[in-house]
Amino acid sequence: MKKDQLVKGFFLAIYTLQPMKLLEKYSSSVIIGWGMLIGGIGFSFIKSPFAVEGIWDYSTYLYTFIIIIFGTLIAFYAYLSAAKIIGGQKTSLLASVEPLSAALLGIFWLNISFSPLDWLGSLLIVSTIVLLSLKKNAV
Repeated sequence: MKKDQLVKGFFLAIYTLQPMKLLEKYSSSVIIGWGMLIGGIGFSFIKSPFAVEGIWDYSTYLYTFIIIIFGTLIAFYAYLSAAKIIGGQKTSLLASVEPLSAALLGIFWLNISFSPLDWLGSLLIVSTIVLLSLKKNAV
């Protein structure tokens, strides 16, 4: 396993489990709003939000708006709402299916080739989700 994958897994666990106490007290939209504000201010010290390269025309603004609203705001809101309703553990299990669904969309919609090793990895993801979701028998 690569080091960056381990770090990503660690922070996904923190992202899923850390806000559970906050979700008991505040709504998902309040938590996301504050998180994005604090994260945006913190990241602005690394990369200035005003130093954007490229051509900014009508379509660029439109696509950027769509990505912000649908790809970020609604996605995070849905994830935290799911964590509040079904719990962090089940939510993170369901989130692990996302790379698999993206791969399947790439195969069937974009005609991207998939090697046998890719299929094996997909099978391992699905089998892990199934094994973790099975109820454990009393020991």
